[in-house]
Amino acid sequence: MAAIAIVVRKLHESVEAFSLDEAITLATLLFEVNIDFFVQRVAPTLQQDDVRINVQINDCLAGILSSNG
Repeated sequence: MAAIAIVVRKLHESVEAFSLDEAITLATLLFEVNIDFFVQRVAPTLQQDDVRINVQINDCLAGILSSNG
């Protein structure tokens, strides 16, 4: 929401009042306008972190399943 507030040049508090549909639309526009940045900078970092995140998700799910029994 902070990134959206910066892009639309509004206070963070006013952006938090947006509906979910408005926030998703603005986030999509933010991504589209900055696609080069996301592809060059963010995507490689996400790919590197993917393994670590999947391990954490699997550990969490295993804990939930074992506690249910």
